[in-house]
Formats: sequence, C-alpha cells, structure tokens
Amino acid sequence: MQVQKNSGQKVLIISAEFPPGPGGIGNHAYNLAKSLHAKPHLTVTVMADSNYTSLTEIQEFDDTVSFAIHRIHRRRPVFLTYLNRITTAIKLVGKNDQIICSGKFSLWIGGLLSLFFSSKKYIAVVHGSELDKKNKIVRQLTTYSLSKMDRIIAVSHYTKSFLNKHLPGIVIPNGIDTAAFEANGVTATTKGSLHLLTVGNVTPRKGQQNMIKALPMVIKDLPHVHYHMVGLPTKRDELISLARNLGVADHITFHGRVSQGDLKKRLQESDIFVMLSEHTAKGDFEGFGIAILEANIYGKPAIGSINSGITDAIDQGRTGYLVDPHQPEAIADALKKIIADYENYSINAKAWALKHDWEMISNMYSDVIEEV
Repeated sequence: MQVQKNSGQKVLIISAEFPPGPGGIGNHAYNLAKSLHAKPHLTVTVMADSNYTSLTEIQEFDDTVSFAIHRIHRRRPVFLTYLNRITTAIKLVGKNDQIICSGKFSLWIGGLLSLFFSSKKYIAVVHGSELDKKNKIVRQLTTYSLSKMDRIIAVSHYTKSFLNKHLPGIVIPNGIDTAAFEANGVTATTKGSLHLLTVGNVTPRKGQQNMIKALPMVIKDLPHVHYHMVGLPTKRDELISLARNLGVADHITFHGRVSQGDLKKRLQESDIFVMLSEHTAKGDFEGFGIAILEANIYGKPAIGSINSGITDAIDQGRTGYLVDPHQPEAIADALKKIIADYENYSINAKAWALKHDWEMISNMYSDVIEEV
C-alpha cells in the first residue's frame, strides 16, 4: 500500500535490479527506498528493471511496499527496453527533486537526464563492476555519466579505489534490515558435521568454484563437511563436473534460487558462510557482499576473498577471515580457526551485522541528500 506525503524532498531511485528478482544491487535499492521513505521528510519513488521473476511475483511484492514502483520489463528487440527506460525516466524526473542512480544503465540514464534537467540533483551509487569494464566505450560512458553527478557514493573502499581520480567519492557501506531476519541467540556447529553456504548466482565472480577446489584439502581434517550453494544455477553443470573430477561431488548441493523464507532457513542451518569471489578478467567483482551480513545476523561467521569489496564486509579475525581464494590451505586454516572458537566468532558476527542496520545506513544517505 502506497503512502502519500504532501511535503519534503521527493527522491527518485533508478536501479538496475529490484526484488523480488535476485541481485545485490536490487537488495540495496529496496532497503534504501524503504528506509528513506520511512523518514517523514522524504518521499521515494522507484524505477527499476525487473528480471528473472514472474509478473505474479512482482505484483505480490509491489502490493507490500509503501512507495511507488515503476517497473521496466525486458522487451524484444532489446532497443525497446532501452527506450522504455529513457521515456519512463523522463516522465518521472520532473516530479522529483533528487535522483539516485544505482547500477550501470541507471548511471547512464542519470547522465542523460542531467543534460536536460540540470536543476535536479543527482547521486550515484557505485557497487563495483560498473567501474572496471574493459570495453573502452562502456568505460568512457560510465566515467562521463559519473562526472555529471553531484555526489558519488561507493559501497566499499575497494569499489571506491576504481573511481577515476578526478571523481572523488565517499564510502557508505551496504546494510541489512535486521528486523527482517529473526536471529535468536547463537547457533553452535553441529557435532561431527560442518555446513558451508554460499548465496549468489553460480558464476565465476561469486567464486563457488574456489570453495569446491578447496574441498579436497578441507576434507582431510573435516571429513563431514558439506557445501551448499543457493542462487541461480548459471554454471551448475560446470561445477558438478569439477566436483566429480576432484572426488568431492558427494560433498556439494545446489539448491537453485529459493524463496526468502527458504533462504532464511538455509542461513540458520549453515555453520559458516563462504564468499570466495573472483575479480574476473572482464572486470566483474564483488562490491561488498550483503549476503555476508545476512548470515552474520544469524551468528554465522564468514570467510571471504581479499582484493574485493568483501574486505569491508568481514571484520578480520573477529567475524571471520579474508583469504586468497586460490589457496586451499588458507581456506582450510580459516575454517579450523573459526571452529576452534566458534561461539566468540558467532557473537561477534551478529554484533557486526547490527552495526550495519539499514536505519543507521539510511541516515548517512539522508545526510547526503540534505547536503547536495
């Protein structure tokens, strides 16, 4: 149900993704929209692409929110999708004071809008991969669009490091809606078994292959380990072949894309969260890793990759460990350290997640909106 407000700032969030479809950018945009719209002086409208989900799911989801959502559905030929993005944005921009652009295409639209609606204020949210594209034209278009923004917000220090030196930005970390995750105390590891979990599209960037490659080393000391993967099974077949070749196929399970309720169940049943992400040759990398915080709120420690935005999502040595994803020995060692003092890592993980509650994160965004 939409809530109408009669005064204050009007904010348009343009996002490349949005629930109920999957994706960290959509997760971020939804929680940002919800938390900002809850503030009495702000009214939020969202324009977002809607992929990998049905129209029924979308309608059911949209009926639960208190702000307006304008959906962009994929059309063929593809230029019709681009045209729909632009025309919808033009219709909405005049009704709003500030425009927050999140995701590559959203940044481009913001850059275009700024040419014709220069009196508006534009804020970019950069998540990572949009900043390291190898295609020269794409890179130049993104840099140009960012140059038209009044403020640039990076979700991690690693992401910020890829900004052009002439485009200074600030860092506001990703957050979690702690109220949406029912976390009751600390869950200790199950005796005699160890359940590892990764949430995310099964692709090289998310790094599921790195955990599978480490399993032979891990199994030497932890023979009852089992690795669970939740997310779109894009590269599932390739990873099944990899696991068979390594002799660890019985130690892995692909769950595919699951409902939010099932995701929470998987998080609760896991022991340690794993995100051994890659910075791919195409420039695709993990900007932060919201799923780590979602695991942390249940008291689940995490192991993640160095040289990625995950470095801002893990408190090294307290909530888990950052490791080289290509070193099985380091992964196995991190697992053993966590297991040896699981209760403390679990307590620290939950406290860390609470520090990233969206109520606090949204206050940082609200401050930026007031400043620009």
